[in-house]
Amino acid sequence: MITLTFLGKEIKISGEFLYDCARDYWVSVNKEKNIATFGLTPAGVQKEGGYRSIEFTVDASDQISAGDTIAVAVTGKVKYLEAPASGTVIEVNKALEDKISVIEQAPYVCWWLARIELSGTGADEFTNVEEYCAVLEETDRRTISGIKGAGSPTCRSVYQSIREQKDKCGEGDC
Repeated sequence: MITLTFLGKEIKISGEFLYDCARDYWVSVNKEKNIATFGLTPAGVQKEGGYRSIEFTVDASDQISAGDTIAVAVTGKVKYLEAPASGTVIEVNKALEDKISVIEQAPYVCWWLARIELSGTGADEFTNVEEYCAVLEETDRRTISGIKGAGSPTCRSVYQSIREQKDKCGEGDC
């Protein structure tokens, strides 16, 4: 396990898996059976501020393409969870629909979303743990003191205005 601070919280990233950086998924590929199991990373959950509910939009035997919506989740907003690869759905983790609180438990055991039989996409589509951690560190570096979302131009402008207002008030001008 690699431990790092991300958005102000200590998280652990497993070196046993591959990662889909764009979607913040861990991915385990059984190369013999060409089956991928994927789920939410601790960083992905931290970015969203936690998950309140999840509802799957696919079932076993459904054909999916990379980027297709496989579930709709409620975090602080509505989030569409996408398939990281194309293939046939073997199983979805319906337990997440009934007990979303498992999200706060072991991420590499409880947070899996689905298992798919891959068609045309293999493990080479995903990154290793070192590359994923580098992406997380860059994301964290772009934020202001680990504040979620602070890396966007809009957020930077807002935080700069707040900082200027605080400085102005500190001088007695408010």
